[in-house]
This record gives sequence, C-alpha cells and structure tokens, in this order.
Amino acid sequence: MFKYFLKNNQLKIPVILELVLTLLVFFSFLFVDAAFNRNYIWIFLFLYIIYIFIVYIKNVPVALFIGFCIPYLFVPFYYFEKGKLISFWGSYQIDEIFNFVSIVGAIFFISFRLSLGSLNENKLVEKKFYGRLNNRFLFWVFIIIQFLVIIYGASGDTVIESGQYGQGEVKKGALFEYYFVFMFFSLMLIDRCSRFQLFIVFLALFFYTVKATFYGGRIEVVQAVLAFTFVVSNFFKGRKFFLLLLVLFAILLADLAGKFRSNPAAFIDAVNSSTSQNYLFYPSRDQRDYISSQFGDVYQSSLRIKGLIEDGEISYLDRVSSFAQVTMSYFLPERLRSDTYNLSAYKQEVVRSGGGGFIFIYSYAWLSYVGVVVFGFLLGVIYKSLYNSNNTIILSYCFVISVSFPRWYAYYPITFFKLAVFAAVVAFLVAFLKRIKIVIS
Repeated sequence: MFKYFLKNNQLKIPVILELVLTLLVFFSFLFVDAAFNRNYIWIFLFLYIIYIFIVYIKNVPVALFIGFCIPYLFVPFYYFEKGKLISFWGSYQIDEIFNFVSIVGAIFFISFRLSLGSLNENKLVEKKFYGRLNNRFLFWVFIIIQFLVIIYGASGDTVIESGQYGQGEVKKGALFEYYFVFMFFSLMLIDRCSRFQLFIVFLALFFYTVKATFYGGRIEVVQAVLAFTFVVSNFFKGRKFFLLLLVLFAILLADLAGKFRSNPAAFIDAVNSSTSQNYLFYPSRDQRDYISSQFGDVYQSSLRIKGLIEDGEISYLDRVSSFAQVTMSYFLPERLRSDTYNLSAYKQEVVRSGGGGFIFIYSYAWLSYVGVVVFGFLLGVIYKSLYNSNNTIILSYCFVISVSFPRWYAYYPITFFKLAVFAAVVAFLVAFLKRIKIVIS
C-alpha cells in the first residue's frame, strides 16, 4: 500500500491536504485581524513546512534546507502558548506582527513549492560533482588559495581571548567566508582515484573549521562542512536516514557552537565537568519571561523590520535604496554603501535586536508582497536547476545557494547577489582556461 504514495522515488502529492493548507493561509491573509484567527496562523505555516519536508524527504538539498527552517518557524509557540517573549529584545513582539510574519512566510513557501514541483533525485546523483572537472594543475592552484585564505583570512582576538563573541577586535576578509567556494572547485577538479588529494582537501577543511570556530564563524563552518559532505558523499545518494541524522547533527552543532562563542569559558567548564552538562544540552530552566536562542533572536529581528516599516522608521526610499545596494553589491565598493544596505543593522539606535532576519521579510521590505512571491519562486527555480541543469556555471551558482541557506535564510540574502555570483564567475574562468588549454591537465 505504501507504493501507492510513491511516484518517481518521491512521495506522491496529497493534493487535498496541500489545498487545505494553502486555503487556510489564504483565508488568514484576508482576515488577519479577525479575532477568531489569532494565534493559529503560525500553526498553518508550521504544518505546511512539515508537509514540504515529507514530500522532499529523499531530495537531500531541499529536505536539509526545509529541516533547517522548522525550528525557526516553531518559535511562535513560546509566545502564543507559553506566554514568553522570544528574545531578550522585546520590541514589536505583538500578535499582529507575529501573524504578519507567519502569513508572509507561508506565501513565500507556497511560491517556492509551486515553482519547485517534482524532483528526480537520480538526476542530481548522476551529475557526480566529485572529480567532474578533473585537472591536476588547477586543483593545486585552488589548494594553495585555500591555505592562503586560512592563514591570512582572519586575524585579531579569538572568542577565548575576548571572552565572548563580538567583544574583541576581529578582522575577517570576504574571502574567508568564500573559502568553501574554493574548496568546492578543488573537489570538482580532484582526481577521483587520488586519496592523497582528498586527504589534502580534508586537512585544509579541518584547519579552516578550527580557525573559523575560534573566531566565531559558526555559519562559515556549517557551509564548508556541508559543501564537503555533499560533494564527497554525492548528496548521500538519496539515503534519507543519513539526511535525518545530518539535520539533527547540524541543529545540535549550531546550538553548541552558539554556546561556545557566546561564553567560551562556561562552555569549556561544562565540557570538563560532569555536573555542568545541562549547560550544553538543555535550555535554561530559570524563571525568565523570555527564551534565549538564535531562533528567537532571528524571529524577533524579523518582527523588528516589519515594525519599523509600520512606524515609518524605514521609509519607501530606504527600502528601495537597500534593494538597489544589495542587488549591486558585487560591484558596489563598501565605502559607497549607506546604512540601509543591511536592514537588520539599520536604526539599531532606535530599536535594538539580535540581528539577522528571514529572507521573506527582507523580500517584503524590498518589494512588498510581490517580492515575497518572486523570491520564493526564484528559489524554487534555483533548486530545480541544481537537478536539471548540466551547465557548470549554473550548477556552481545553484550549489552555493544550496549549502549557504544558514546565511541567506536566517541572516541576510546577500548570498544570491554576491557569494553565488562569485562562484559562477570562478566556474566561468575555470571553464575558459580548460577550453583554451592554457593550463596543464
């Protein structure tokens, strides 16, 4: 009977369930201020995101992205059901804005789902990124670049020296986060039969993760590890058991990394003391009226952006300026950027937040509801192209998006216009050099 629900190695769409959830979201959008509708909109979105996760459980990049989104979208439970604030920063934590964020998120994911459609996992597995561009000379060029980035990409005070993330003076160049792009190309240029070359890539990754962790680079580590794992394991070849383990491990690792960089001394004490393990693996049990987590901080920062728009603190001109600067960020020097470049940091002197924000809130801030639909649709196109395209330049862009979701989903979607574009440019240069046969094969 289970086979009835399968089609092309993917769960067959239960049309009625999806239609009901979509109609609930649409109904909530029309009657967001109705008294009977309060406190339940987030549940509709949460159920919908769980549904998407189940549908794409065998499509590793999509399922991992959706799995990452789930704990963020569960945050309203603590506000509505537990009566707690979701962050130390209490501004704009009111029912109306919570409902708005849930509705905009639902529109985004519905657009993403409709654009993505059905996927065939075999198309992705058959691409075999590992050794796809086999070239010995270019492989060692990218290895050298990686070690140079590791050595010179970050300097200053580590989180141990400063005692807490953000307290010391740290200098990190853009190329330090771009490290995983160079690693990705070294894995595509690798000789599939050379274990030594693979060991060198792994060794560089090890040194990078250690240094990035000590400089508070949690997202950089996740991106690099995901890129390495995806390519070497060939996206787990659709094995959903390992995917589920990876989702759980990634959430646990992110939480532990957050605790380490926020208070390294307490973290180290907890590791060395059996009586302090609760600090590592359990949430605080005190009687505070707010929860403290990265999920809550990101959600509150999203509430803040909408609240500032409602109060006129972020004007239409600010929103247009921000969008223009972000889309042109690859060519726009830092000295020419205004304060509106990053809306999560804009006007922090007026209303404080923990930073970050959902991609669908930024897309709303830039282009209103049209932006939410467009960004959701384009994201679906990108993931679909990862499966269907055979163009190395397009695949490089899509791959970078597929492993950098911790950055663009919950912090700032600059990746679409900068990091991923950089990867596409590098792919073009590699293809150009191979085509004119300047480099030694």
